Amino acid sequence: MRSIKRLGGAIGMLAVVAIVVAALAPAGLAATVQPTVSLHATPTTVKVGKTVTFTGTVRHPVAGSRIVRLWVVGAKVTTVKSKARISSTGTFRFTARAAKAGPVSLRVTYRVGDTTFRSPLVKLTLAK
Repeated sequence: MRSIKRLGGAIGMLAVVAIVVAALAPAGLAATVQPTVSLHATPTTVKVGKTVTFTGTVRHPVAGSRIVRLWVVGAKVTTVKSKARISSTGTFRFTARAAKAGPVSLRVTYRVGDTTFRSPLVKLTLAK
C-alpha cells in the first residue's frame, strides 16, 4: 500500500515539474523577455562629406530576425537610410556620409513579426 502512495506522490510531483518547465520553455520566455535596441554614433558632430559610424546592440534577439534598419527621423518625413545584419552576438554597425548641414535625429528599428522595437533617438550635428 505504501508503494502505491509513493508512486502517486511521485506522479503528482512530476506533473508539477512538467507544468513549471512548460511555463519556462522558450516560447513562454519569448512572451515575457522582449528585445531592446541601442544605437550610438561616433562622432556626434561631423562635417558634411565626412563619415559617421553607427553601432548598436539588440538584446534578446528573436531567432530568424537578423536585420535592423537605420532611420532619419524628421518633423514631416521619416526615411530609411540603411539596413544591417545583426551579428551572432547581437551587435550591428552602419556607416554613413553626412550629406547636408543641420541637426538630424536617427533611430534603429528591429522588427519581429508585426512588432517593431525602436532605439532611443540619437542626435547628430552636421556642420559645413
